[in-house]
Amino acid sequence: AAARSASFVCRAASRSRMTCWRACSFAAMAACLSASTCADWAAAAAAVGHISTLADADAAVRRMPVSLELNSGSSPIRVDQSSLVMAGMVSKAGSVPMRPMRGFPAAGRGVPVGEDGCFYINYPPPETMRAHTVAFEGVLLGRYPKGFFRGKAVLVAQTALGAKNADLLPTPLGIRFGAYVQAAALWTVLTGRTIWRIDRPTVCLLLIVAGLVLAVLYGGQTAGRTTLVLVISLAAVLLWSILWFRR
Repeated sequence: AAARSASFVCRAASRSRMTCWRACSFAAMAACLSASTCADWAAAAAAVGHISTLADADAAVRRMPVSLELNSGSSPIRVDQSSLVMAGMVSKAGSVPMRPMRGFPAAGRGVPVGEDGCFYINYPPPETMRAHTVAFEGVLLGRYPKGFFRGKAVLVAQTALGAKNADLLPTPLGIRFGAYVQAAALWTVLTGRTIWRIDRPTVCLLLIVAGLVLAVLYGGQTAGRTTLVLVISLAAVLLWSILWFRR
């Protein structure tokens, strides 16, 4: 039964030539299917991408590696992130341009990549995710708007609560299914709403310059007036940050 189901999926993927398997699919298939079936499974894919993430010190997932090297036999295989692979397939460009994330945000196209080889995920609001989610039952019964999937990248994944193999990850918005994390990464790349994190040397330079400017402007002022200016400045920066990240 598993072999017949895999054969059906392979035929459908071969016809569309727009299917991207995740990198661990071949190993999972090899555990239950014959080698010939796995070869057909691999040949049916238009591309392969990894779904690995990296957690920060607080265990939240905010970034993903652009590519990984997977050991396969005698030589490693370089596999790009699934969201980047799918974005290239949807845009017909074949690949997504990258640019190094150094200094101040620079104008131009491309996903900013840090020195660690990762790009940051800009998580969309939960209501945006819900508006682009269709249950598998709804797909089988045709309960979705006509043309809903046309011209779009579609992620097929499990989001069932209580399942033993549930893929749950901590994010800045709380615990989310891995499929939603991948969808957020894809949304970040396709919409161009990437995150640029200023590197530490640039931040230190800004702090030194800001300290010198404040010392010159308010060096002769009273303590009360200086404190008032500082509070107003911090409140303005905080308000600007909130408005910026809610865009």
